[in-house]
Amino acid sequence: AVKKVEYKRRVLQADETTAEELTSLHITIKPGWEDGMPVIFPSAGDEGVGIEPADVEFVVDTAPDPAWSREGSTLFYMAKLSLADALCSSVLAIPTLDGRTLSVPITQIVTPGATKTVPGEGMPTDRGKGDLVIKFVIVFPQSLTLAQKAAVKKALA
Repeated sequence: AVKKVEYKRRVLQADETTAEELTSLHITIKPGWEDGMPVIFPSAGDEGVGIEPADVEFVVDTAPDPAWSREGSTLFYMAKLSLADALCSSVLAIPTLDGRTLSVPITQIVTPGATKTVPGEGMPTDRGKGDLVIKFVIVFPQSLTLAQKAAVKKALA
């Protein structure tokens, strides 16, 4: 992605005074960059008489997302499953950060707190890609009719 940032800086005028100026820079965010990664623009800061312009440094800070998190190259995704899907198999459609959709088959019963790892679908690194870990959140129904309760008891008996 490319992020445009604006900041104010002091610029040296022809009469050797300085004036405040609004400046913008474009930061190309590369895949896999982590929070705290510095991006430095040499000599893009304040100017003054007899002073070389300072460097400008921005620090990468990712916006939080309720479905996604990361630890190093491991990417975590919170997938919500209905109780029926958790018990009876399903195929999850998981959006990736690069615009693809992964179809992940869930063929076993999923218990609360269970995870599934998809190798090579995490954050990019110098050595390849990390893993994607899917954390399952099972959404239980708020209520059941008498007929649904009877059907569940019969099916699970």
